[in-house]
Amino acid sequence: MFINRTDIMTLIYGEKIDAISRDDEKNLNDAITYGIEEVAGYMNRFDTATLFAAAHIIGGFDEVLNPEDFENELLDDEDEEPIITDNRDPLLKGLCVVCASWYFIGVANVGVDYAVIQDRYEKAIDTLTKIQAGKITPRNWPFKPADPVTGSNPAQTITYGSNPKRENHF
Repeated sequence: MFINRTDIMTLIYGEKIDAISRDDEKNLNDAITYGIEEVAGYMNRFDTATLFAAAHIIGGFDEVLNPEDFENELLDDEDEEPIITDNRDPLLKGLCVVCASWYFIGVANVGVDYAVIQDRYEKAIDTLTKIQAGKITPRNWPFKPADPVTGSNPAQTITYGSNPKRENHF
């Protein structure tokens, strides 16, 4: 998945995650899936396959791994630090984490400030709405390529409008 438990722990402590999920990772994984799908729904102009394919690379492996599960046999030297490279877009990752956290605390908000998560969720949805409307274009987000059959390009938008209505008073 694009985000994992460690990413959620930037908003919710690990012991709170365990309490809410009752040690069943399926609940957390479902919330993460819901959050990712909601964010992806606002990104119709962008190449979501490329954006969500970015990986959290640990020890040179091109897959999303959990740093908590990192085993030392991947290292040549015991004193050497693991190689951790995060190719995920920080804005996209943050939006996914906030949305996933919102869905996760819907079960119970044990030790989690519901109002803080709700406020962050509302701000994330507001940001996603602006991205969808074209008022915000995040850096380094690739647009969808043009359709080879029809030639339509979702990255190209048309803006139209008119002057404000003029009112004459006599």
